[in-house]
Amino acid sequence: MYPPDDSQSKDIFVSLGDRVVLNCSADDSNQAWETPLGRIDGNSTRDNQLYILADDFSLVIPSIFDNHTGDYLCISPLREMHYLLFLCPNNEPQEKVVYEGGTVSLACNFGQDVPERVQWHRFGLSDQYEIIYNSQDKTIPIPEDLQHRVTLSENGSSLTIYNLEMNDGGKYGCAALKNLTFEKTPVCMLPPLDTQG
Repeated sequence: MYPPDDSQSKDIFVSLGDRVVLNCSADDSNQAWETPLGRIDGNSTRDNQLYILADDFSLVIPSIFDNHTGDYLCISPLREMHYLLFLCPNNEPQEKVVYEGGTVSLACNFGQDVPERVQWHRFGLSDQYEIIYNSQDKTIPIPEDLQHRVTLSENGSSLTIYNLEMNDGGKYGCAALKNLTFEKTPVCMLPPLDTQG
């Protein structure tokens, strides 16, 4: 997953085994990452848990484990990027096979409880992690290629995409948080969507 780098702070919802890349544009040779596993800089050697990409200083987590949840901070003299990784339980994915020009509705079942926050994201064919909707941050725009083709239910529990295009294929996920602290596990749905044309 590649969170977009157009903001200074992002919440990322992942499941065990996911591969995650946290963006941080290379500004200076004095950059470093503060992580739950300790500090990593450009001189750190690659290990099997975390490493830095040489070309853009992004932090790669090849496979998410329990000890990876928490705060990640990319620090440089010119900017800071903050990520908060939430570990979501693995739910049974919903597979949808749809056709170009068609419509698909994805559901996030969070039961009777009213969550404090609902977030929809996608991991598309371009390997980019993008937030589609965040109920607590209305300033996050719908991705440009989905604008005017997406509707959400009033409580955020369902997402509908119209006039499907080939590049809409990929994995879509819903995270519903009952409590925004790590004491409570977020409820997450990760329904993949396959598009055929």
